[in-house]
Amino acid sequence: GYLEKLEFLFEYKAVNIFSRRNTFSILRIKNINQRSNRALVPFRVKRQFFEALLRKRSVFAIIVAAGSGNRCPGPRAKQFLELQGQPIYVWSVKAFQETQCVAGIIIVGPGSDNEALLEMQDLTRAFPKVLKVVAGGSSRTESVSNGITALRSSCDIAENDPVLIHDGVRPLITPDLIQRVADQVSPTNSLSRLQPRPQLLKK
Repeated sequence: GYLEKLEFLFEYKAVNIFSRRNTFSILRIKNINQRSNRALVPFRVKRQFFEALLRKRSVFAIIVAAGSGNRCPGPRAKQFLELQGQPIYVWSVKAFQETQCVAGIIIVGPGSDNEALLEMQDLTRAFPKVLKVVAGGSSRTESVSNGITALRSSCDIAENDPVLIHDGVRPLITPDLIQRVADQVSPTNSLSRLQPRPQLLKK
């Protein structure tokens, strides 16, 4: 496809470009890496494909930690339970903060608990990529929608910028996994990462 050809050409800095109206023409190819023996010919591409490639994508994340914890009875909702000295959701924030491709993070907290939202703001001040902590809704869908609205109001996000949505009570996410998921997302391709379920032991 167009993008694959352009990615190859720009990888080896091998193009001269001529622009006319809404198309770009690849006029000639030079200095192709010797390791490649691919035959390339001039081709034309639409402006939207070319501009999408030239613009470096920014990856954003919405961490949803707005649940009420009904399925995990306790003194507080499970995202606030401590794991090695920190609330569970903070480990997710830390992973996205340490992922190089991630430009900004929105945290969605419980919509009915202002005290919890303030606590989340205080605990995440140490993470520069956190753009905002916002209140969730009465359902996960509504909470995600609130996060997307907050993201759009907080930064200049383009159509081809991936938005990764993560459950805040899944603390074992890693920067490597986040990066691999982001690399596979495109304006026409969504992705859901699945992990094999380990065998359960019951007593």
